[in-house]
Amino acid sequence: MKNGNENARQALKEIGNLVGLTSVKPAETGVADAPASAEPPFSPVAFSAPVTSPSGEKSTTSFLSEGMYLEGSLVSSGDFELHGEIQGNIESEGSITITGKVVGNIKAKGNLNLLGASVQGDIEIKGTIFVDRNTVIIGNAGAKSINLDGRMKGSIQVEEMAVLKSNAILVGDVRADKTIMNEGALMHGSVVVSEGKIQPNLFEKVTLRCPAGKPAKA
Repeated sequence: MKNGNENARQALKEIGNLVGLTSVKPAETGVADAPASAEPPFSPVAFSAPVTSPSGEKSTTSFLSEGMYLEGSLVSSGDFELHGEIQGNIESEGSITITGKVVGNIKAKGNLNLLGASVQGDIEIKGTIFVDRNTVIIGNAGAKSINLDGRMKGSIQVEEMAVLKSNAILVGDVRADKTIMNEGALMHGSVVVSEGKIQPNLFEKVTLRCPAGKPAKA
């Protein structure tokens, strides 16, 4: 039995090395620590698995499962799914899906899906940010576009469209090319739309034509 546990620990350790995680541990459960004489359990790790897209291209998606806790930054060369908790920054070459908790900044070249997530930190995404009604964000967000249906305390700056859906609550400013605010959405802040596209010559002073020698009446 002891050899079996050692083999399992070694296998999980090798998987952890492959995905670049060395400090993953279970989330706190309130259970007392095992006696010092007991054999220490092996630590869980994040797993990665090949995923085939509809176009037939293969990519790797890394996972941090529910009940797992990571203290430290994480970098993924592909897509990443977080169902546990991370205290540290997350950076991905692909898209990120989060249903767990993050205390740290998030950066990705793809999209960001926040589904019942809790995030405390700034967000920088090349694609679109999708925020469902059960998500809470404390921090600023920058992206190509954003669909907000949850709660957010922080400023939004997007290149294209910002959509505040009916359940959205935003405490912060919005800068976007276009902004849509659905009925029911709440916001405390300012909105700047199409900044730089409004030319000063669109608002010329009013001049009156009057007979020569007679000043125009005020």
